[in-house]
Amino acid sequence: MAVRCDPKPGEPGNETWEGASWRAGGAPTWLTGSYDPELDLLIWPVGNPKPDYDAAARRGDNLYTNSAVALRGSTERSYGSFSSPRGRITIGTRPRFGAGGSTNPFGTEKRVLWANRNGFYYVLDRVSGKYLNAAPFVRQTWTEGLDAKGRPQPLSSASRNREGFLLYPGYVGATSCGHPVSMLR
Repeated sequence: MAVRCDPKPGEPGNETWEGASWRAGGAPTWLTGSYDPELDLLIWPVGNPKPDYDAAARRGDNLYTNSAVALRGSTERSYGSFSSPRGRITIGTRPRFGAGGSTNPFGTEKRVLWANRNGFYYVLDRVSGKYLNAAPFVRQTWTEGLDAKGRPQPLSSASRNREGFLLYPGYVGATSCGHPVSMLR
């Protein structure tokens, strides 16, 4: 594949790994992707950046991790990606999504439907890769919510205390890593 989850200096995405953190970075693919023959797009899930539980060693947005990556099937070149959460937040976000469409009076809208282990259900435009909407589908306490681009908002200092607090959905995540959800129409 043409997308590197640990891009070297000069490669696209290296600027999203602070300093030399890309050397120990990277991310695995967990499940099989979905292919749209009309658009010649392969949409592939990519998991947590490493090291998983010590984000201090990998500051930055860590492009192509915790993401849905789109590649042209015929050329294997990157078409785009959507990552959430980014940076220092890791909630066991092995992506689980399907590519689908919804029909309305104006035609079919091609969408990526992504039930993320972070507790949010995302809707992305399959043609442009842009974030459209998201909503929590389980209890989640790790973020104050998402901004207009789908990026998680940090917890306010008011939510922190000496006793600590429970984060939901927790490190095991909100979805199972079982069978992939893959559907094209």
